Amino acid sequence: MKKIFYFLLLMISGIVWGQISEFNNLCTNNSNLSLSTAYQNIEFKTAIKDNSNGVSCRNDENDKYKSINYYKVVSGGSFEFKYNFTAINPVNFQVWILSENELNNFFFNNKTRYNSVRSSFSDKSNDRGLFSSETDECEYYDNIRGNDADGELKPIDVVAGQYIVIGFVSRDSNAKISFVTPGGTAIVCEPEPISGNTELSGKCFSEVYTISEVKDKVKSQISVDHSQIVDVNKIKIFNSVTSTDEITTDINSSIGLGHTYIAKVYDNRNVEIYRYTVTINFKAGYNFYFTDYTYEVCGKNYVVNYKDIIEKHVTDYTDVNNFRINYVEYGGVRYSDGQTINFSDDLVRMNVSITYIGTDLCESTDDFQIDIRDVKHYNLYTPEIITTCNSKFTINKFDLRIKTQVINDEDYDLKFYLSDGTEVYENNEIDIISGQLNLTYQAVHYRTGCLGEKGTLIIKQTSKANILPAEIKDICLADFTQIHVDNTIDRIQNGNNYNLKYYQEDSLVEITDLFTYIKTTKNGKIIVKALAADNGNTICDTVVELTFNLDESNFDKIDNIPTLNSTCSEVGLGYTFTIVKIETYLKSKLGRTDITFNGISDETLSDNQSKTIRFKVKINGENCFSEEMSLKLQVITKPNVTDTTQELTADCDDKITIDDQVLSNLFGANSIIDYDSEILHNNSTPLIFVGGKATIKVRFKNKLDNSCFVEKEIIINEKQDLIVDVLAVEMHTQDHEIIYCEDNPTTAKNQIQSVLDYIKLNYPTLVTQSSVDEIYAKFTSNNDFVEVVFNDPNYCGIATIKFYYKINTLPTITVSPTGEVCSGDLYNLDFTTQTDYDKYYYEVEKEDGTRILGTYIFELDAGNYKITIEDKLSGCSIVKTLVVSLSVLPTIDKITINEKSIIVSAKGNGKLEYALFDSDGKVIVDWQTKNELIIPDNIKNNNFTVRVRLNNCGVSERKNVIYLALPNVVTPNNDGFNDIWQPMTKDGKVTDTSNSYKLIIFDRYGKQILTQEGTDIIKWDGTLNGKPVADGTYWYLLEFSKQSDDLQVLYSGSILVKRKIN
Repeated sequence: MKKIFYFLLLMISGIVWGQISEFNNLCTNNSNLSLSTAYQNIEFKTAIKDNSNGVSCRNDENDKYKSINYYKVVSGGSFEFKYNFTAINPVNFQVWILSENELNNFFFNNKTRYNSVRSSFSDKSNDRGLFSSETDECEYYDNIRGNDADGELKPIDVVAGQYIVIGFVSRDSNAKISFVTPGGTAIVCEPEPISGNTELSGKCFSEVYTISEVKDKVKSQISVDHSQIVDVNKIKIFNSVTSTDEITTDINSSIGLGHTYIAKVYDNRNVEIYRYTVTINFKAGYNFYFTDYTYEVCGKNYVVNYKDIIEKHVTDYTDVNNFRINYVEYGGVRYSDGQTINFSDDLVRMNVSITYIGTDLCESTDDFQIDIRDVKHYNLYTPEIITTCNSKFTINKFDLRIKTQVINDEDYDLKFYLSDGTEVYENNEIDIISGQLNLTYQAVHYRTGCLGEKGTLIIKQTSKANILPAEIKDICLADFTQIHVDNTIDRIQNGNNYNLKYYQEDSLVEITDLFTYIKTTKNGKIIVKALAADNGNTICDTVVELTFNLDESNFDKIDNIPTLNSTCSEVGLGYTFTIVKIETYLKSKLGRTDITFNGISDETLSDNQSKTIRFKVKINGENCFSEEMSLKLQVITKPNVTDTTQELTADCDDKITIDDQVLSNLFGANSIIDYDSEILHNNSTPLIFVGGKATIKVRFKNKLDNSCFVEKEIIINEKQDLIVDVLAVEMHTQDHEIIYCEDNPTTAKNQIQSVLDYIKLNYPTLVTQSSVDEIYAKFTSNNDFVEVVFNDPNYCGIATIKFYYKINTLPTITVSPTGEVCSGDLYNLDFTTQTDYDKYYYEVEKEDGTRILGTYIFELDAGNYKITIEDKLSGCSIVKTLVVSLSVLPTIDKITINEKSIIVSAKGNGKLEYALFDSDGKVIVDWQTKNELIIPDNIKNNNFTVRVRLNNCGVSERKNVIYLALPNVVTPNNDGFNDIWQPMTKDGKVTDTSNSYKLIIFDRYGKQILTQEGTDIIKWDGTLNGKPVADGTYWYLLEFSKQSDDLQVLYSGSILVKRKIN
């Protein structure tokens, strides 16, 4: 967090990280230095001890006003300095010797600031610093020790390239350093390099300035400015004064067309003597901007003009000589200056390629397009003949532009000429002679004066249509029809066939609506027009009138007159409505008798038939009948329902429910569909029977008139009581007791069904109120009976019958579902240990069908078994399963062989034991709980089998574990005995050639003198590179070349080489 805080503080203070500009350069500014709070949290510390008492010098925690300064050492030696200050409180100092990297990390790395080489905290006023007469490296003042700090410390020794950093601290905000004076033999301020400027320009943006060109330019400029010849190898180019990364590659325009660089020139001491600002400019490419312009030509050809194209299309071209037209292309053909291009469309587009060839900017090529438009007007349109009813024709250019299709008045003027060539103008009136006038017209393009093709306008004089006025009168409104309208239109047409239009107060009335309009309006006027536009301009507009006045009855039409019903008639007789009856009924409903009817006659209708008649009414003394009205006639016939032959039976409460469905069943579906019905009995009221029978009446009514009905009777029989010989049935249920094993509900349910079948056989109409499952669910004790209720839908009452049952329990013998057996042993299944074991039969069968012999005790090997246990008395049995498995084997994870033992790593849930056998099966190490098997001496067979036993039962083994007996002495004296160091056993098997080993031998100093890898390599003759090694003790390491997953070899030990044997 402190580093982040420092970073933010310095950012606010305007300090740039990692640059010398963070400090004040005392070579350029060493007087009147101000102290500020910008570095308040940049702590100064020292680890130096005060020579006088060995106490560490104090830090600057309380001095928040600071100034941080530096010198760069030009030449090494002893460095001294002194300074004076003006302040209320003392201005103290600390000094560091830093490399350039440490200098750049000064503000970021506090460790750099904590290792100052000089530190002075004193209350002395002036002449502080480093002096050759002093020996103290640090000092500090406090009230306890007194004022023994004089502000003068020992000089420091520096070398060229190092930086001397001097930090001044004070508690006074107004403190100033009046002057800093360097001294000693070291040189810390080098002269400032001579500055100058030079420029490179003239190349295009796509080119580069090589570093050699830049350096040569600097060299040349220095020669001109100072008459000095510098070595170009001593010139370095940088992006800025403070940059340390020299530019060694060519300079291009990727960062802009103009950029400034710094060239530093060094002498043979590597001191900067010249510093030149180098400005490099590139010429930009010419950026084309084009102006849209369309060439207008009179006719479909264009003469190419390069100079005109440049002037009209290149924006800000200034000088046409700075440009070159490469070509003008149209239709895939390129044209040169002065060539003619022919085209067929009114507007075409051509491609132009142009190149800037001026000297101010770089050459650049671009493409653009020009449009060529043929402005000549071609009269491809034949105007319609203009008709007029006048004897003169007035020139109106606006209307005639539309007629001639020369509509574009912005580009074209329209001129008119008489047949003799005389031009006529706007608003001129011209006589129409002999009914026709011919005018020649021609379009003229305003800007180019291009004349279009000539065309002809024909103006004809026409006459009015031969139509007549007409009227409709002396017709009654009720008698008015479309025929009257059609006849009137024929009179207007006067034998012609004009397209007419009909208007009423300026509103158009369609011909199809004339009849309705006249009939609704009754009297009025319609304007009839024969318009020229509707009749091919063969006539002038003509107008006549159609007047109409319809007479009508004063009797208002009445709608929805109530239906006239007949009286209730018998089935099959129908009914006749007479004229008198109908007219009498209508007079009563219309409310007047002074009327005469039209359209009424006798009407004979069949049963329930209806008919609507139409009629008109005329008031006595008037000429017109009313509008047509209607009356519905309806025959009312008694319901056609036949008597029923069926009888019904009441329920056990002497009640019966009769609804529409019952009526439909008794009297047919039509009885409830075609008629309304009324049952003259309350379904909730008990019936009174006489001789076992009762009667209910039903009234069927005509739906149109319920007063027209017929009555029918339904005979109801009284229901009898149920009679069942329960004792006889229960004798059967006792003799056929339901007996079953408790785990076999199917047997019980089958027996229940058998009893039910017996009852059904003797009483076919009896119905049980419980299902077989419900009866079985009542069997809750081992030996009892349940009562089952029966009823007969044809009789009243119930019959309750007892069903007897007995439940035999299942064997109670238990069998463990699993068992374990050690390899080679048998599993003992013994039932004699359980209670009442001798009441049951036992059958044991292996999954392959093999029966295991035995009565109560069975011996089983590993496998899956089915065990059937049957009750000797009831025969009820159960089936158990038993899985006998071999005991779980332990898992051998890893076997490690070393020079004295075999260590076994194994896993298993329980007690683990370990043993070692040779390849003949002989015990080498007997069973033990310890997992390290110590190899006994004098073994004859070193091919072992490792075995691990779990819980004294399951055994896992690993064979071919070869142990190597490695000697610790070799006597390579060529006496034929022990000349080779190698594994040895008494049976003559001395090594393992089946596995690949790696052997390493070291001398007593740990130097590796032998390494060999492969099969049959475990041997050493006591030599190194063919020469005998010195007698003494050596060490070996032996392991597999590639360790296996479960076997590891780690042999190590000493070998005594001894050639001379006493």
